[in-house]
Amino acid sequence: MNDIDFSMVGKRIESLRGKLSREKLAASLAIHPQTLRNYEMGREPPVSVLVAVARHFHVTLDWLLSGESPATSGALASRRTLLPETVALAAVPAIRSYAAREGICDTDLEARILRAMVDYLSGIPVTDAVLRDHAAMENMVGLAANIVRGQRSNA
Repeated sequence: MNDIDFSMVGKRIESLRGKLSREKLAASLAIHPQTLRNYEMGREPPVSVLVAVARHFHVTLDWLLSGESPATSGALASRRTLLPETVALAAVPAIRSYAAREGICDTDLEARILRAMVDYLSGIPVTDAVLRDHAAMENMVGLAANIVRGQRSNA
């Protein structure tokens, strides 16, 4: 990271923080407030902190480091990390449809499929359009079912 102006990275972090207290942001990043202050003043943060800041504020890492690209591109602007509950609401109809089509009458298996989908989809940026696409959700259910079945047979 030789060509990166960390004083500007620090200013972008401070700008993103806005009225959020340094203490609250530092707590959510699992760092000390003084450490956050040092980064805002231009000290080079570790990559893990840069990634955490970018995720926290839903900005691209490229923008955080360079300031040259849009903070969020058109594709990224519509993406966000979803709450597990949001994923579950979208997944349940697809799981029920898949279970009916496949003749699955195992509530425990359905619950495991739901858990696998929630664990996966709530941790990555996903568009609302994907969650509304029943066919895409059913395909993901099928993949999750295969994974869960594989885990069951290995247990």
